[in-house]
Amino acid sequence: MATSRLYPWRRWLLVITLCGPLGLAAGPGHAQARFEGEGRIVAVDETQGTVTLDHGLIAGLMPAMRMTFPVQPGVPL
Repeated sequence: MATSRLYPWRRWLLVITLCGPLGLAAGPGHAQARFEGEGRIVAVDETQGTVTLDHGLIAGLMPAMRMTFPVQPGVPL
């Protein structure tokens, strides 16, 4: 897939993938921690429905690493 076609999705996918689970973990009455990080999409596997992100250190949460994440069905890659 062409890189230019992925560009509009990069920031959106990165924010949803890295920050989405943090929002789900917070329940009523619990303080929610906020973490910020930067990364880039290094691979898209349309057949497996995954994206691979290479991100830097997310202070207080995790070290820099490359991770593969599933994409929800119906989300265009």
